Amino acid sequence: MKWMMKEVGQYLQEKEFVDTVVIPLIPLDLSSTAKQTASMGEYILYVSAEIERQFKGRMLLLPSYSYWVGEEGAVERLQAWENQCREAGAKHVFFITSDVWWQQAYTGEGTLLWLPAVPMENFDEEMRRKVVRDSVSGLIASFTEAWT
Repeated sequence: MKWMMKEVGQYLQEKEFVDTVVIPLIPLDLSSTAKQTASMGEYILYVSAEIERQFKGRMLLLPSYSYWVGEEGAVERLQAWENQCREAGAKHVFFITSDVWWQQAYTGEGTLLWLPAVPMENFDEEMRRKVVRDSVSGLIASFTEAWT
């Protein structure tokens, strides 16, 4: 389910069956590496949308957690998001990113899924879908392992 009025209404009605929250981690950067940073975020948004599509009814895809590259307090702010999810009843919280920084920075209880960024700018729609589906198929084990 996506963070949209109709789907959040459905989530509230079926909350006991939706035990998983997915949060894409999207870096922001307006320096000379802005294009590369935007590409990472774009890829993660595509992957997150595909995960939500495949597991619709089992998880809630929250809006992206955006942060400035090098932002002081980004980890603490993310921890607050995770705490809110858990207080709302989420048993499983997944964070999806292509930013390698999170691999060392994140120390919470959720599951951090890191994927190497794939630049999507030169792919046609069919190739983009295939790359995203392939990426998601590699993540499915992480979700099913957490659920068992």
